[in-house]
Amino acid sequence: MKHTPRITLYLLALFALAQLIGVGVLSAYIDPLASAEQGKTVFRQKEIAGVQIEDPPIDPGTSFIYMTIAIIFGTVLIFVLMRYQQIFIWKVWFFLAGVITLSLAFSAFIPSMYALLISVVLAGFRVFRPHIIIHNLTELFTYAGLASLFVPIMNLQSAIGLLLFISLYDMYAVWQSTHMVALAQAQTSNKMFAGLMLPYSQQGVMMTQPTTIMSSARSSKAKPPKGGGIHTAILGGGDIGFPLFFIGATLASYGLGPALGIIPFVTLALGLLFYHSEKGKFYPAMPFVSMGCLIGLRIITLFW
Repeated sequence: MKHTPRITLYLLALFALAQLIGVGVLSAYIDPLASAEQGKTVFRQKEIAGVQIEDPPIDPGTSFIYMTIAIIFGTVLIFVLMRYQQIFIWKVWFFLAGVITLSLAFSAFIPSMYALLISVVLAGFRVFRPHIIIHNLTELFTYAGLASLFVPIMNLQSAIGLLLFISLYDMYAVWQSTHMVALAQAQTSNKMFAGLMLPYSQQGVMMTQPTTIMSSARSSKAKPPKGGGIHTAILGGGDIGFPLFFIGATLASYGLGPALGIIPFVTLALGLLFYHSEKGKFYPAMPFVSMGCLIGLRIITLFW
């Protein structure tokens, strides 16, 4: 096992909580009257500071193609910023993305102007005054905000296509080109890691002091020191967001029960990866996460 049992359970619990929050946000965005009238799930329009966001006119069955293009473009852009050491631009981009996604998540429950103000404060601390509690708190809601953007333009066919593509890409990026490892290292060294992060001591005790945590983040992907020191358990943002997109598509197609039912399967699949992983080695999580999603959907639809 790569990390201690306690830390592994904490990371799995945070993963499952992120999925539950995402389902809660997506459910809050469903318009029950319009859904009843049209006989299908209809999401209400989203707002940021009172400004409505229109969904692009994209065929839900092929939307994953546009999403994969956006993923590739975003990855290339980050590497360009890394190559030319444009850290401030990267931080501003990271901050704005945080404000938008958090605003969308919070706007599902509170007025959009209040949601924006809270998001600006949290994203500001997240990027410019990093602390592990703020970091993980914002990460729990970030992917719910992303899901509120993408799930309304997806269906299950598109969600499955996205899972398959990302799984293949993740395997190539981790085991062949290794650029995903380099990207994670660059993110942590610049204190902008996109994903969950749990620093802990040699004894398996979680660390919460900001000076200790963020200074150790640069070594989060490295092999833990033999004699002690601080270790860091991480889970990339894509490993949280993409299964949530699938669960959101399940929510739109089958309802709340099946969507919630997939979460234990995908969490178990991730747990199996953690259990069989070894210290100092890198693993693509998406193939395991995708398998959990697909197996969960298959089993649930047999009985639902």
